[in-house]
Amino acid sequence: PTLDDYYLEKSLVQGVNGAIRTRWEIEYDHPKLEQIEEILNNILKNWTETLKGYNYRPHIIIDEDPNAFAVAGGNLYFSTGLLEMIEDESELEFVIAHEIAHVERRHTLRQFKLQQKKALQGIIASALLGVGVYASGGDAQSIAAATTISTMLVEYSNVYLMKGYSRELEQEADIF
Repeated sequence: PTLDDYYLEKSLVQGVNGAIRTRWEIEYDHPKLEQIEEILNNILKNWTETLKGYNYRPHIIIDEDPNAFAVAGGNLYFSTGLLEMIEDESELEFVIAHEIAHVERRHTLRQFKLQQKKALQGIIASALLGVGVYASGGDAQSIAAATTISTMLVEYSNVYLMKGYSRELEQEADIF
């Protein structure tokens, strides 16, 4: 697709998909895979806007927790726990459409850029804190302690931020 930051998005895809495959086992012969592919193709055929051109691929991960998530580039993941919980095809159709919306709205890239911005703000805040401690007469040990604590807070915030899409992006995917 001809999109801004497409190659950055592709790089993100490689890293995220690698992490997913390290964490979960993919079940390639799940009995619902064919049904998911059929519903996916039907949704894509009837999508109300012009698709960006991603190649959508459903994957089933072995995990008892009900979950589904999308990764930039068209990789859609559905847990076995979710598939066992779904009662009818319309529920599955909604979940698939929701995950497609995450990809079409480029939520992986948007979340990454937000994380980058937060990290840069943290680095600047940490540096300013170090300068402030120095200006107030702090010694090297005090400066190091202040910047270390500030860095730890930024890292925690970034981990918290990356726990999934924000509520705002989830709601956008529901509406879309």
